[in-house]
Amino acid sequence: MSDLLSSEEIDTLLQLFREQGGESGEVAGAIAVHAGMASPGEVETYDLFAPSRMGDGELGYLDRLLAETARSLGAELARQVERPLRGECQSVESIRWATWRAEFKPPSLLFEIALDPLRGPACVEIPGALVRQLVELALGGSSNPTTTTAAPSFTRAELAVAEGIVVPVAERLAISLRTLAPLTARLLGSTVDPALLGRAPQPDDLVLAAVMRISGSGADHVIRLTLPHAELDPLLQRDLDARRGSTAGGRGRLRPVMTRSLLDAPLPMVVELGRVRSDLRSVLGLRVGDVLPTTVRVGAKLDARVGGIVKLRGTLGRAGALRALKVLELTDEDHDGS
Repeated sequence: MSDLLSSEEIDTLLQLFREQGGESGEVAGAIAVHAGMASPGEVETYDLFAPSRMGDGELGYLDRLLAETARSLGAELARQVERPLRGECQSVESIRWATWRAEFKPPSLLFEIALDPLRGPACVEIPGALVRQLVELALGGSSNPTTTTAAPSFTRAELAVAEGIVVPVAERLAISLRTLAPLTARLLGSTVDPALLGRAPQPDDLVLAAVMRISGSGADHVIRLTLPHAELDPLLQRDLDARRGSTAGGRGRLRPVMTRSLLDAPLPMVVELGRVRSDLRSVLGLRVGDVLPTTVRVGAKLDARVGGIVKLRGTLGRAGALRALKVLELTDEDHDGS
């Protein structure tokens, strides 16, 4: 006989506790399980009614990561509706998709977001009242958060505007997770029924679920978020291992973390076709169609500046229908040569 309970057995056990008055206090709703590293006589309490639920501060690094996500989502919504809103992460848990789906509260709107290259999607549940409030504010209305109610369904126009609002929110979500991996967000669609999701997890699949509160300007709403647990777990472990290594003593201990962070940093690259000096009278007299001759001859080497510093030299050529620079030389300049 297996030492592990199946999902069906756990659900049956929970139902038994409820029927016996576990939720009213007659049965504690908790069982004693063997502590992993404890002696045979030591046990700890495990709450079956809230398995794996973790509050702020208990997950350390992951808590801070999702707290940044919540603040980022709140800031993006505030920017779009031009109202002071703030977001905070209230709790995180690793639960089965079926359990999370059972807590879906109509008439909420569920947005499915691809986080390429992850295979599993993220799902964002926004209460219907908040959806309509955001739509009205985005259209220039003066929605009163205390009187906005959620009708049982959404019009096509409301869905279109809501999806337009969520697209930059999805991008903020991908950016907030950039420390784990470079992700690209794509809105796959929205629905009022979790069963209609195109890439929904299997019922027994684990998801990383977060509860986020959006508040401000009299509004107070809860947004629920799920992320693909199986794919994020190894990324979290890798990042934590790297951070532990960075805290170890020795020269160069921060190199792995800094290298991974800097490799994806955007750098401006400018290819100069030439520089022209002119007086103010000539500049003010320029008109459409005027030609500015440069000192660069056809076939001469051109400078490519990265962050204002000449790093490459090459000649002008073509790549299909586009002009391109053929690199001929790498420079070792460490300052702006202008």
